[in-house]
Amino acid sequence: MRSYESHLGQYAVFAVWRPSTASETFIKGDPQWTLGETAPQFLAKDDALFYDSWRMRSFVPYRSNGVNSIPLFGAVWERGGGPQHWVKPMSFYDFADVDVDQFNQGRRVRSLYYEPGKQSLAAMWRQGAGTEWIVVDEWPGDFDERNGEYYSQGLRLKYFNVGLNLDEVGTNRYCALWQPGSGDQYSHAGMSWDPEGISTNSIQFYNSKYFKAGLRLKDVNVGNRQGWYSNDPFLTTDMGIGVGVEDVHFSATWEQGTGPQHWAVGFYTYDKFKALDDLHRNTHGVYLSILKVYDWGTNLP
Repeated sequence: MRSYESHLGQYAVFAVWRPSTASETFIKGDPQWTLGETAPQFLAKDDALFYDSWRMRSFVPYRSNGVNSIPLFGAVWERGGGPQHWVKPMSFYDFADVDVDQFNQGRRVRSLYYEPGKQSLAAMWRQGAGTEWIVVDEWPGDFDERNGEYYSQGLRLKYFNVGLNLDEVGTNRYCALWQPGSGDQYSHAGMSWDPEGISTNSIQFYNSKYFKAGLRLKDVNVGNRQGWYSNDPFLTTDMGIGVGVEDVHFSATWEQGTGPQHWAVGFYTYDKFKALDDLHRNTHGVYLSILKVYDWGTNLP
């Protein structure tokens, strides 16, 4: 089943490849991922993979302006077992009810998605244990205080995103997920894009700094200064279309890790991204760990 391609047959993608303990399962055939399928396509694909002992590692719903805002779904699957549950974007109050139910059944959030413009959440749950906290629309100062408190309790940031406060222009609100963890952790919001890594506020600068200190990307989200972090971050002059590189913002969290880490940011057709993934798997021995796909049509100038 081929993915449903968005406007101009391209996807705006941020992908991270890391070593995988399940790598041998990917070598035996095509990798199991999709950049964008409609809900019925995605449900059928996930059902088939579930019964063949695959479970989602990364899950991202998004909207493509090129197909009249039809919800699309991207994901990466890995070999695994046990229950799994996912929901498409819904209001925070509806989401809270589902999350409590999943928590009580012994499942924890594995992938979280926050859509600031609509103030909605989506997620994928798998078997898990331990404390879990999710906050939405948190003021930066309150977030810093909460993050320090949870860190001292043995929790670590697993998801971190920033959205524009629609009620007060020029201010931001945070969405975050904490779960049990250990070791050092760092997170930053509002990072710029600088391919040279010279700017001390760029994601390249921080990623290089933390990589050398033995940390690896746990989660990354991207958007623009207008605050629509669920939409395109990639409309930059460097990529030939855009509104200027100064309009791109990144939020990310790093945690302790080892081994290589590769990333790719930009526009990709399905075939071009598959070739890139094949290169990483077959040449570098790393596998898709984080896959984010974004609606970029709404920000075209």
